[in-house]
Amino acid sequence: IYPLFVVFVFYLYNWKLTRNFLYLFAFAVLFWLYSMRDGVYLKYNLVSLYYFIPFILLVCANPPKDENSKDYLRLLMNAVTAFAIINNLVGIYQYSQHPYDDSFQGVYGTFTVSQNGLSIINAILFFYHITVWQHRSKKIHLWLAAFFIICAVMGFYGAGMMAFLGAVVLTTLRIRWKNIILL
Repeated sequence: IYPLFVVFVFYLYNWKLTRNFLYLFAFAVLFWLYSMRDGVYLKYNLVSLYYFIPFILLVCANPPKDENSKDYLRLLMNAVTAFAIINNLVGIYQYSQHPYDDSFQGVYGTFTVSQNGLSIINAILFFYHITVWQHRSKKIHLWLAAFFIICAVMGFYGAGMMAFLGAVVLTTLRIRWKNIILL
């Protein structure tokens, strides 16, 4: 029902597709075809597309401009922040009781991929709050950014942290291909 709900919301709010949707959709299809190199597991591949394509559709949707619309991103990030604070406090307590790699989980889950996802969520919240702090200069966002980066590191997801560090460097330094080629 999830993809049908996405399509319903898409048309209900009169959203438009951006060009990025076509690029991401093309990459998704390309990687989907590449995933069949070791065997055709059509059932699993189609289920993945069933969940992934509507997500790409939502990410690339361009809502029409409305003067009276709410800032839904801020509303979403505040809700995720509230949940993440509670989860991370539980995770810190769990880690203090059993200090090993996989003990920082909170109520999020014990599966390793779930814990990696928690680390990524904490990294995203760090980036969001540090950006808000840069624009508004409210110290609460600086404290939240510090809290979330500490919790992201406590998730012990090294590869994710390296990718996050690379994304932060590329975002803050505004590195472009032409700058790299000039080097």
